[in-house]
Amino acid sequence: MAIIEKRKNPEKNEKLIEVFGLNVRKYRLERNMTQKDLADLCEVDTITISRIERNISNTTISTIAIIANALGATAAQLLEE
Repeated sequence: MAIIEKRKNPEKNEKLIEVFGLNVRKYRLERNMTQKDLADLCEVDTITISRIERNISNTTISTIAIIANALGATAAQLLEE
C-alpha cells in the first residue's frame, strides 16, 4: 500500500483566507452591520469575525456556511475573487 503524501500550498491557502475575509467585510458593510451584529447572528464571538476579516483565522466550513447565511450570501460568493 502506497503512502500518499499530503501536499500543502500555504500561498494558495493564504489567498483563499484573504479573499474570504475581504468578502465577509464587504458583505457585512453593504448590509450596514457591525462585527458584533454579525457575530450575534452567527452565535460566535466578535473576535472571531474580527480575526476572519483580518485574515488571521482559517475558519471551518460550518462557520463559512453560517456566516454566508447570516449575510444573505452563498459560501461560493464569499470565497469568490
